[in-house]
Amino acid sequence: MKGCASPCDSIVVGFFDPAAGTFTDAATQVAGGGPGVLLADGKVLIVGGCPPNYAGTKAQVFDPVSGPFSPAGLMTNGCADTNTATLLLNGKVLFVGSDEYPVPADASLYDPVTGTFANVGPAIATSEFAAATLIPNGAVLITGGQLAGGNGQAVSEFYTSASGTFSSAGNMVTGRHFHTSTLLGEGTVLIAGGFNIWPFPTSSAEIYRPTLLVPASLLFSLSGDGKGQGAIWDAATGLVPSPAMPAVAGEILSMYTSGVSEGSVIPPQVSIGSKPSEILFFGDAPGYPGFTQVNIRVPAGVTPDSAVPVRLTYLGRSTNEVTIGLR
Repeated sequence: MKGCASPCDSIVVGFFDPAAGTFTDAATQVAGGGPGVLLADGKVLIVGGCPPNYAGTKAQVFDPVSGPFSPAGLMTNGCADTNTATLLLNGKVLFVGSDEYPVPADASLYDPVTGTFANVGPAIATSEFAAATLIPNGAVLITGGQLAGGNGQAVSEFYTSASGTFSSAGNMVTGRHFHTSTLLGEGTVLIAGGFNIWPFPTSSAEIYRPTLLVPASLLFSLSGDGKGQGAIWDAATGLVPSPAMPAVAGEILSMYTSGVSEGSVIPPQVSIGSKPSEILFFGDAPGYPGFTQVNIRVPAGVTPDSAVPVRLTYLGRSTNEVTIGLR
């Protein structure tokens, strides 16, 4: 995989295979430097860095199936390399941030259906080099940012996609920028590291606790304790792929899970063994309010076993592990 150490017109991007631990070149991106976001349809939106006069940042979409990049228009404002980029439950992407210290940050939405950007800002704070995390109620928590001179700010705010507005989320304990913000299993958000008083980094960490905690999704097991043989069935026959009647590659399986946000177009991800499964359907489980049915195709290349591990990941949080029989 190849890149460039300074602003450049193109950059070679590649795939990383976690099983093999290797990179392979994928394609050449027209402009580089900004964040990349996995869209709900499996494509990747990638925006360029900081163009002259901080306007007209190039954006492209990479299709992992067909391979090439395709133009996705120009960002409406801001420097992409100072933005946060967050996939929303409705499938749009929120960009917040600019390099303008004394004024509120620019904010825009990318709509993958129309392939266009639209202004939705300004935000409340400056938000340069801030961190953003989508929480399960659909709001985006945006924390910190760099102030003039390089110090970190403590201001945090919400973006609510239903209303398209920003609102205060209070102040962090410690001002910071270039920090991390991670949604945890129980529904809280861990905010850690970054720079507090420039140029000195901070090792401090703090927890944001939403008013309503939404825990990570769960997979169900036949034993009822979330362990061992999964409550997963063949979509055609209704039979459980147990050690006695194992599943095979290409077979379509169904399962129920909890914790998928209502109205979300972001699909969960399911792995069988070390391989990702194709998601064929996800939606309300019939007759079970609050639960989601997920249909998957068993991937090829998984080592057969009587107890192959199955996990589901949603909004970056993994479920418990259950098993199926596979031959």
